[in-house]
Amino acid sequence: MKACCLFLILVCVAGAQSLPIPGQAPPAAGAAQENLSPDTVVAKVDGGKDVTVAQVQDLLRNEGPQVIERFLQDPSGILGRLLMVRELVAEGEKEKIADKSPLKEQLEQMRMQAIATGMINYMSNSYRVSIDDVKAFYNSNPSRYQQAKIKAILVEFKPSGALAPGANLSTEQLARMAVEAAHTTTQRTEEDAKSRALEVVRKLREGGDFAKLAGEYSDDAVSQAAGGDFAVVTQTSSYPDEIKKAVFNLKPGDISDPIRENSGFYIIQLVEKSQQPVEQLIEPITEEIRQNHVNEWFAQMTARFQPSIQNQEFFLHPERVVGLPSASPANGTKPGALPGSK
Repeated sequence: MKACCLFLILVCVAGAQSLPIPGQAPPAAGAAQENLSPDTVVAKVDGGKDVTVAQVQDLLRNEGPQVIERFLQDPSGILGRLLMVRELVAEGEKEKIADKSPLKEQLEQMRMQAIATGMINYMSNSYRVSIDDVKAFYNSNPSRYQQAKIKAILVEFKPSGALAPGANLSTEQLARMAVEAAHTTTQRTEEDAKSRALEVVRKLREGGDFAKLAGEYSDDAVSQAAGGDFAVVTQTSSYPDEIKKAVFNLKPGDISDPIRENSGFYIIQLVEKSQQPVEQLIEPITEEIRQNHVNEWFAQMTARFQPSIQNQEFFLHPERVVGLPSASPANGTKPGALPGSK
């Protein structure tokens, strides 16, 4: 199995090393290439053996998108490795190594795992969800499908790079902070930005025109040019949870307090709140219903096969558990220890 792992690593490395040069366009395909027959020879290997279009397509037929992508980046390298695997398989079948230990047992384990995984996928894909099921789910979870039209003003500050005491951020959050810091052009401190944001909130709540104040104060060029108009926010939008929570707690016309993000403060006004049309949600709701069905089925399966140990003593002796001969002083093995252990 080590050789197999090494081969997979070689495939990955070959793909990584042959990435196209940024900005370099791939070779243009000629019009004549569109009419290649399955028997057209496209490569030669092993002292001149032909490799045809049909053979290449057969090699790639059951490969995943990652291998296909690497193949398109490095056809010579990946084609050679795929052909080598086919040759190794053919030689292995001649020697009938699949019928010999330990490969026989390893293949059986892989087969069982593949079938078990396939059964889980089957339970999901074969579960029928009607449009009535979708509508019932939608109607029973109205708050999840709200959408909000908002206006927003962003007041940026220069991130200090220091984390707050006790902060426990994910790698993704840290990466986002680094990107935001790199793209923030203002030299404004966080304290100055907060004071500026509070000033904007005060003016808005005193009746100030949002579009005018957005043009004067906002550091977000897109919404600034649109008078503060922002994209519609839903519960599944990619905006930070703090933003979504604030938005959906507002009433139409309300102005939020400054909402701190990694490199700025947002001031938000809720324009209107409505429901997403169910027609736009059929696919995600269908998938969620199916996933809920699979989760429930899997929980039942787990409960069915949760053992109730009846003989604790048996599990305290590894040689019994794995079916080895009983240990005895004669062979020098300690009771309860596997052969070779001390």
